[in-house]
Amino acid sequence: TCRKSGVLRCRRCMEAARPRCGACGEGLSGQAVDFEGRVFHPGCFACDDCSKTISSNYRVFEGRKLCPRCHERATPKKLCERCKQHVIGQFVQLEGKAYHPDCLRCSKC
Repeated sequence: TCRKSGVLRCRRCMEAARPRCGACGEGLSGQAVDFEGRVFHPGCFACDDCSKTISSNYRVFEGRKLCPRCHERATPKKLCERCKQHVIGQFVQLEGKAYHPDCLRCSKC
């Protein structure tokens, strides 16, 4: 018997009704990762570029889930016009140039 719905099902029907991993297709039980409407075993949730398991942080770039390392390689690099360091995350763009928010200063004062 399913506890949530109270529906009586045999083991085969219970197995057929279980959600399936979006990577391996096996039934899910316990922890799962939800990504854009698909669910994955934590060990099957992997970077679309390098295929390494993504355990915590991931980014989406052009519809692909990427580990931080592959995301860094895939995204165009911007350098802050003032400090010349990589701009990651929020930035201000002025006259085609990128600035960290803290680096953008008035040029007069």
